Amino acid sequence: MAADLTCQTLLAGLPADQADERVIRLARQHVETLRTWLREEKADAVVISSRENFAWLSAGGDSHVVETSMLGTGSLMITPDDQYLFAYVMDGPRLMEEQVPGQGYRLVTTRWFEDDPSTLAVKRGGKRILADMPLEGAVNRSAEIGRLHDPLDELELNRLRWLGRATGLVLEELAGQVQPGMTEWQIAGLCRDLFHAQHITLDVLLAGVDERARRLKHFIPGDKKLERYFLINPSARRWGLHANVSRCVHFEPPDALLRQAYLEAAGVVTEMLGACCEGARHADILEAMKIGFVRRGQPEGWMEHFPGGVTGYLLADCRCLGSQQLVRGQPYDWFATRPGVMVEELSLLTAHGLEISSLGATWPLHSFSGEYPDILLPEMAIR
Repeated sequence: MAADLTCQTLLAGLPADQADERVIRLARQHVETLRTWLREEKADAVVISSRENFAWLSAGGDSHVVETSMLGTGSLMITPDDQYLFAYVMDGPRLMEEQVPGQGYRLVTTRWFEDDPSTLAVKRGGKRILADMPLEGAVNRSAEIGRLHDPLDELELNRLRWLGRATGLVLEELAGQVQPGMTEWQIAGLCRDLFHAQHITLDVLLAGVDERARRLKHFIPGDKKLERYFLINPSARRWGLHANVSRCVHFEPPDALLRQAYLEAAGVVTEMLGACCEGARHADILEAMKIGFVRRGQPEGWMEHFPGGVTGYLLADCRCLGSQQLVRGQPYDWFATRPGVMVEELSLLTAHGLEISSLGATWPLHSFSGEYPDILLPEMAIR
């Protein structure tokens, strides 16, 4: 990724590691948020085992070893008066030293042939135990715990600003390096390498070319070779936070059908982002999506794919499309698809309005037609 002053400035202002006092202070705030909720629920303890909630509670800690599992190798347990880290003996010291240093946890270890960390936490927690995933002996309250994440702190928003910008820059570099003849696997591998070079992992990576990209919605990379067109959709992750972004690249001017599909999707996203303001309901965004598709002659277009939702520590929470209100300090992943195209950016609702954080530096932008023509979104790139 080429040197970028905006990225460098944002990164320079962020904590270098989990031992930074700003991280410790934020983690304490999250513990108190969870503890207040715990008291309201009249429970003895809450056990946090998922990677997403571990990252939130520890203000950026990473509990994973197995990349394909959303269950971390350590469980955090919060009681009204204390806090514990339950982990296997081979993971506990590392988690304490690198992921939750200075955060006040007491380490409780178990061995591989004994109870797993989450089971041990439930056994030690008391009579009424809440949890962020299904655990025997505990009440699963994952949805409620997820809602405790928002609004995000300014440190978290600045991390997301960097992650969005870095994601846009990586995709610019990718678009310049991909060549016809490469397979979807090769494109995805190059994409992953470019992100890893920035200490960014990927929770999702879709890469489709030509007719396969135009025919399918979720194109897991395969053996098809690129001829003229590819669509890439990574979900970038760092500090437990996410930037879900899509880009379309054509190696000659696209045909009218594909171009029209892109205009429709970008126009619908323009409507959705324009409706994304403090005090609006999540249902209002869905309604804006429906109206956007109707205006473009596609009244059933909204049914083809869910529209995203709140992001941040959660990949994208589409369960929120009801009366819940949008609030300042929340990140969003609103997007729309049409055959062969997907338009998706990381947006932050801040005190200064809506920020699109993932546009990069050189990707061509355009103000697409809609009720809010001042919103710039990426074009389909032509090489």
